[in-house]
Amino acid sequence: MSVSLRDIGPVMLVGAGKMGLAMAKSWLDAGLPESNLILIAPVPSEQAKAFARDYDLQIYPEASGLLPNVLVLAVKPQVIDGVMEQVQPVVGPQTLVVSVAAGIDIARLVRGTGTGRVVRTMPNTPAQVGKGITGAVAAPDVSGCRKGERGCAVGRLRAGGVAGR
Repeated sequence: MSVSLRDIGPVMLVGAGKMGLAMAKSWLDAGLPESNLILIAPVPSEQAKAFARDYDLQIYPEASGLLPNVLVLAVKPQVIDGVMEQVQPVVGPQTLVVSVAAGIDIARLVRGTGTGRVVRTMPNTPAQVGKGITGAVAAPDVSGCRKGERGCAVGRLRAGGVAGR
């Protein structure tokens, strides 16, 4: 099942580095409304600030009080545990968690976020310019039918190039 980026509710992107911003740009270019993108960066770079200005977005220092339908973790592996602890309160029954953190297995993502609705991905560098290939694997709790979860994750990843699952 394919899901349009226009139909996906709030998408929270945690991590506004090169890969995170490249993904955000590809989602916006592919039709995600700016009003549906929430950027989280405790200490945003000048590049992140410029991106937010260009797209009229706000950057939040933390995820507190925000309820995403999709939570994308685009942070370095060495900080993922602390990030998951901080975002766990905003992970609800509607939240699909997508991680692009290298080397972090699904079991760790499930424990850290408190949900079994997790998709682990591995984009390559060309995804930063929409020419990449991304592999994705979903935890057993992510169904192919429930609100188009797999389609949601793959559609989000295809905006950066080719995605496989």
